[in-house]
Amino acid sequence: MDGALELSAPRTVKRDLEDENADGITATQLVLVSGDMVRVLANNIAPENEGTDANGVFGPTQDTNGNGRQERGFWLEARNGGIEVSIQAQGETRRGQLLSTMLTEFVAPRN
Repeated sequence: MDGALELSAPRTVKRDLEDENADGITATQLVLVSGDMVRVLANNIAPENEGTDANGVFGPTQDTNGNGRQERGFWLEARNGGIEVSIQAQGETRRGQLLSTMLTEFVAPRN
């Protein structure tokens, strides 16, 4: 690497609320959009986007589905000079039990 700046077209990672890839899946799908290209990154992300109050507390008012857990689906947080990326997926068993899993990755910028 010679330290040269690497440039590319803007890329956006987001929930597919506008159904960018016309597959009928929206709030529970995470996509990467760059120009005309749309790539699915994850399906079955948690549909809720529950946050905390002004004091950083997650309480009954913020728990929109009333299950006592904070679901956010997809979020980014600045941390230690980089970005922590988190994706929370969920599904339901045949018996109706909700299963949830979360992937978190720290990304350090190169340029």
